[in-house]
Amino acid sequence: MHIGRHKNSVFVFLVDRVEKKLQTWSSQNISKAGKVTLLKSTAQSMPNFWMNLLLIPVAVCESIERKMNAYWWGTGKNRRGIKWISWDRLCEAKEGGGLGFRKIQEFNIAMLSKQAWRLLNDANPLVTQLMKSRYYVDSEFTNANLGANPSYMWRSILAAQEMVKQGGRRWIGDGQDTRVWQVQWLPCRQNGLITSEMPPELEQMRVNSLMQTDCKAWDEELVRDLFNDRDMDLILRIPLSIRSNFDSWYWVHDNDGHFTVRSCYRQLRGERE
Repeated sequence: MHIGRHKNSVFVFLVDRVEKKLQTWSSQNISKAGKVTLLKSTAQSMPNFWMNLLLIPVAVCESIERKMNAYWWGTGKNRRGIKWISWDRLCEAKEGGGLGFRKIQEFNIAMLSKQAWRLLNDANPLVTQLMKSRYYVDSEFTNANLGANPSYMWRSILAAQEMVKQGGRRWIGDGQDTRVWQVQWLPCRQNGLITSEMPPELEQMRVNSLMQTDCKAWDEELVRDLFNDRDMDLILRIPLSIRSNFDSWYWVHDNDGHFTVRSCYRQLRGERE
């Protein structure tokens, strides 16, 4: 699918679809509770297929939200009600005084983060190999760049890269696949990266180099020599299992470590579980 520079005109059909649906509902006498149900179950879900793969322009997202806001406050066909509360306020969680409507742009990023998470975890080996060979052959997805002549789908997925980097942490097994300085592997929600100064000759150093060779334990003397107090404490806090033979990723914003669009969206909105 080719998308040129005029992205707003390409995605304007999403606005038209939502508007037609809202016009149909406006001719009916529907209660506020019914409007909430219709907006959440139908109107907000109409762009989901496209948001799962492509980054919807901000102007299109805002236009859809204006249409839904006008319908929510309206009292009949072609009648605009007084907007007593902003749409942003209505999109807050019910616990915070809102109605729990979605912010479309942020939900779009959350859905794209799912695709980025699949690339990070090699959920589809064929797609991962294709993307890696095209865009980040010598690095990991977390360090990938836009590249030359990228597709719009890659641009869209890369828009979620920062979110995945913030919430993804490397679970250490044997430590052979995890670089010490370039990957977030420390058990810290705020920053999983090593903050100690990196010696140039150790740029490619792997985490398994910090372990003892004769047993599954950290080489405390080496760790104390290389890292500052913050990094040292976090590293020595990581348990090493004799049964874990490979490194994997986990999501810090979920108690079970599994990525979900819901937890990602709530994190973007700054909401608590």
